[in-house]
Amino acid sequence: SSGINAEYGAVHAGYNQCLDVNSVEEGVEVTTYGCHVVTGDMSPPGDTQRFSYDEVTGEVRHESTGRCLTFTGPYVVAMMACSGEATQKWRLSEVVWRRK
Repeated sequence: SSGINAEYGAVHAGYNQCLDVNSVEEGVEVTTYGCHVVTGDMSPPGDTQRFSYDEVTGEVRHESTGRCLTFTGPYVVAMMACSGEATQKWRLSEVVWRRK
């Protein structure tokens, strides 16, 4: 199922698929890739798959770059500087684990 592992930051986009970025450059397209961490595994995902989700603002922020998940066009999501724009507000279907 889709959702975010809020403790470790992996955003699941389907069976064993997680959001992933392959560069730290602004504007890089976000893709899916096999999850580096599987539910129940105690190791955190690699930096390319580590995100945080703010349930109040709806921002999904890439942990190592500080950039936000941004809708940039039909079927395209990229990492851009966080601006608070509507294109950076998300509702995740399920928060799998919560930080204590």
